[in-house]
Amino acid sequence: MLVATPSLRNSWAIPTGVLGLEVDAALVPPDYRPAHGDRVAVYGRWIVDAGHPEFHTEIHPPLLMARARSIDSSGNPVTRSASATTFFQVWSRPYQAGQLFTTNGDTGLALQDYAVRIVETFGDVEAFPPVFAKPFQGIHLIMFTIRPPVPAPQISPLKTTAVAPTVQLQCSYHFTVNGSCGLEVIPSPAEPNSVHVILALNSVGYPTLPEPPHQFDKYSILGLLNQAPSGVDLSWLEKTFLAIKGDVGVRRFAAPHMSQTQDSVNVVPFTPLTALPSSSKATDHTQPFPVYGWVKLQWVNVMPTKIG
Repeated sequence: MLVATPSLRNSWAIPTGVLGLEVDAALVPPDYRPAHGDRVAVYGRWIVDAGHPEFHTEIHPPLLMARARSIDSSGNPVTRSASATTFFQVWSRPYQAGQLFTTNGDTGLALQDYAVRIVETFGDVEAFPPVFAKPFQGIHLIMFTIRPPVPAPQISPLKTTAVAPTVQLQCSYHFTVNGSCGLEVIPSPAEPNSVHVILALNSVGYPTLPEPPHQFDKYSILGLLNQAPSGVDLSWLEKTFLAIKGDVGVRRFAAPHMSQTQDSVNVVPFTPLTALPSSSKATDHTQPFPVYGWVKLQWVNVMPTKIG
């Protein structure tokens, strides 16, 4: 199964020993969101989030997030067994929003400074941080280790013959990239019954994409402050914002879409690890996810070949 198990944050209070994770929900496609019982691994910025009273360290935001579970032949989660399949999925962040604001020619303003600057604004205010042209910078090398649900099972001889079938580990996979990620799926040199997924993200190869479509949602000042989670001290912000006479327009982006043309291209069928192609992927330069895809790993009963 997948190595590493950080947990998602679902409240402001984080239990001791748990690493929180924060990401805009709309950036994670529903089919790639971890569920209870999944094993999860993330790669991203490890920060101290002081944006709420109980500040703590967390991955904020992840650049890559992977989940793994055992499934049956219909794709339903099941208990690990020799007949189950390890199902691994990985997703990469498609967009990255800034945390600093601009007004009247001044850039790089923190929220509190920005709020002070706009307090004397007459009429409505449109407030939003920028979306960066690329969701990451530089080169990032990440490797995941994927194992079958259980070690190699023992197979008894069939009643009609003294010859026992052998079990063979087979792998199937598919990935879609937008040109900024190279990948390999290879048998592990250290563990014969596992595979490595190696991803190499490089911002130099990131395609030029349009900003995602958006709309402005208009709130009254009190309505906007009511959007904050309970327990967050916004007293300083209330004193500042309540002086604004108009409404605040907040830019809301549409959820990004995965490839509409490449998700059935270059799918590697179940193949013995000794014959597994190391790098097969589909490329769609118009979709915003640097990489997303899946790997399946399962034991297959194989009858020995008779000679003569």
